[in-house]
Amino acid sequence: MKVKFWGVRGSIPTPLTPDRVERKITEALLEARGKNLDTPQAVQSFVASLPLPKRGTVGGNTSCIEVQADGQLFILDCGSGLCELGRRLMREEFGQGKGKAHILMTHTHWDHINGFPFFVPAYIPGNRFLIYSVHDDLKQRFQNQHHPYNFPAPLDVMESSIRFVKLTSGRQRKFGNVRIKPFELNHPGHAFGYRIEHEGKVFIYASDSSYNHFDDAHMKPFYNQYRGCDVLVFDSFFTLKDSFLKPDWGHSTPFIGVDIALQAEVKKLLFFHHNPAMDDESLYQLFMTAKDYMRRVAGGRPCELELACEGMEIEL
Repeated sequence: MKVKFWGVRGSIPTPLTPDRVERKITEALLEARGKNLDTPQAVQSFVASLPLPKRGTVGGNTSCIEVQADGQLFILDCGSGLCELGRRLMREEFGQGKGKAHILMTHTHWDHINGFPFFVPAYIPGNRFLIYSVHDDLKQRFQNQHHPYNFPAPLDVMESSIRFVKLTSGRQRKFGNVRIKPFELNHPGHAFGYRIEHEGKVFIYASDSSYNHFDDAHMKPFYNQYRGCDVLVFDSFFTLKDSFLKPDWGHSTPFIGVDIALQAEVKKLLFFHHNPAMDDESLYQLFMTAKDYMRRVAGGRPCELELACEGMEIEL
């Protein structure tokens, strides 16, 4: 199973501003003082040694993840990251009208669907897309986004084959040798995570959820879903303070993610759905604080932490 992140932000696309780009360049040049950077290899090595906020960015596109397994393409959510994925797919069989993809929707808040009207492969005759959700009225929700009030072209302008498929929460569905099960999260408007299993590996996508009650009755279903998974993509939208101030917004924190991952014996925890109000430096600092928290509470239990970034690739 191969996973690639095309959009990792929440709520709204968050592109780098010119002043932040300038700041990154300035800080990198200051770090370079006194170093021998006479060759391209030396420059590349130096850049690679810089911390994330100085050498790059987590990215500004909203939720979209690509999963390749058993020769099939699965797309998790249709945030603005879907646009770049679509351009990549157009260089493959989708550009010839011979592509097929399964699209799994967690919910239809705008940051999870706003890339679909700009998804070029959907306009190409011959391509096939099956869009899955636990929600009953998924097709109508997509059509609403294409209403003239919201977008100039209706959904039926897309000439590919698009079929909407209803899933049942908690019921596993087989796609060849891939098994996928949706499960309910705690988010306004109802959102659902996905547990994807293939060849003994488990990838879980659990964006957009809060965890406000930590008794066994509330937490056991989540522990059971996440138990022993290889990778858990987890909503880390809030700082700890914000999570207390906005408990009904349906988002979580890296620190709760650490606690859950340790309890559920998760092998790798990826922080995802980053707050648009936080720049790269703030997100990186929050991540490092979470790593320090992990060291304090892990008690020898192994769990790898990563900050999800656009372009990141994982092979399970």
